[in-house]
Amino acid sequence: MSTPPPAYCSVDDYLALEATSDIKHEYVDAAIYAMTGASYTHNVLVSNSIGLLHNQLRRRRCNVLPSAMRVHVSAHTSFFYPDISVVCGAPLFFQQRSDTITNPIVIFEVLSPSTADYDRGLKFELYRTLPALQAYITIAQDRMHVMYATRQPAERWMLIDLLRPEQQLDLTAINCRLTLAEIYESAPLAGRLPEE
Repeated sequence: MSTPPPAYCSVDDYLALEATSDIKHEYVDAAIYAMTGASYTHNVLVSNSIGLLHNQLRRRRCNVLPSAMRVHVSAHTSFFYPDISVVCGAPLFFQQRSDTITNPIVIFEVLSPSTADYDRGLKFELYRTLPALQAYITIAQDRMHVMYATRQPAERWMLIDLLRPEQQLDLTAINCRLTLAEIYESAPLAGRLPEE
């Protein structure tokens, strides 16, 4: 995330900007943040996770959505582009806009050095206000580390850290299982490019 512009921006102005912009922006309480490009490792982790989820969710009433799908958080008038979101059943759209959902059941974010604190902090805090959300997963791209947060009774969240290749991310909300070895397959860690 970059520095927000100093001026207030209405939701309508933000959505008009997004319709014509070459880059995506997130919107948090009237401030617009330009999103930066993703690294090779980031894209490998996202594509691995999408592929693993898609294979398990085929022929079910759940869809895996890439980062082009925007999520609206009404409790804080915010809009985000999660790296991956999963919707089960009928999608609910913000103001009948087919590019903005309000009911993801699972959200994944791949962390980068510039966004890690934000993704684990304020963004997670805002995502937790989504009534449908049951799980939030962050994936580190500099080392093997997945944080898995699940909604518990009484609006509590349980956090689990996974650090080893054989450990399994058990997404009970959508009945899917992914091992860290599968998520990190072919992903160069700590900024190393793959060997040619």
